[in-house]
Amino acid sequence: MQIPRTFMLLALVGCGDSDAPPPSLDVVAHFDPAQGQLPEGLAVRDGVAYVGFAPAASVVTVDAAGHVAPYATVPSTEGGTKGLTLGLALDGAGELYVAQASFDPSVVAGVYRVPVGGGAATAPFASDPAMTFPNGLAFDRSGRLFVADSGGAILRSMRTGRWPSGCAIHCSRATRAPARGSCLCRSARTGSW
Repeated sequence: MQIPRTFMLLALVGCGDSDAPPPSLDVVAHFDPAQGQLPEGLAVRDGVAYVGFAPAASVVTVDAAGHVAPYATVPSTEGGTKGLTLGLALDGAGELYVAQASFDPSVVAGVYRVPVGGGAATAPFASDPAMTFPNGLAFDRSGRLFVADSGGAILRSMRTGRWPSGCAIHCSRATRAPARGSCLCRSARTGSW
C-alpha cells in the first residue's frame, strides 16, 4: 500500500527532533481497581476527559484539575463477568457513545448513547446479533460513527442523525445539509463549504 505524500509529510513533521528527550507523562487522576475502576474507553472534549471503566459499566468525567465526577452508566456487566464497557466517542452535540461488549446473553452488546449532561443509557442505540465485542468508536467529519468489532473481526459504520464531531460548535442549524443530516462547515483554508 502506498501512503499519500501529504500523510508522509505530516508523519515526518510530527516526529520532531530525534535527539529531544521524550515528553513526561503526568498523572491526571487515580482510580480504585477494587471498585472496578479500570479505565478503558477515553474521549476528550474542551479540557474534560470522559473515562469508561471496563468492568464497572460506568463513565466518569475528569477535569483538568483531576476532579472525578460520575457521568453515565450502561447496563450492568456484573463486574465484568458478563461484558465490558469499552470505547467512547463524543458527537458534535456532546452526546456520548459507549461500546459495550458481551460475554452473556443477558447483556446486549452494542453501542449505547448517553444524552448531553450524562445519565443512564438503558437500551442499545445500535446492535446486531453478530456484534459481540465492539471496542473502538470514532466519528468522521460527516458525522458517521465507525465501530471496530474485534469479536466479529469487522468494521461497521452508521449515521447517527446527530451533529458531526467538532462541527456543531462552528455551524448553525441553518447550515445543516438537509439530505444527509450532517453539518456543513466552511473550510478556513479554502473558504468552501
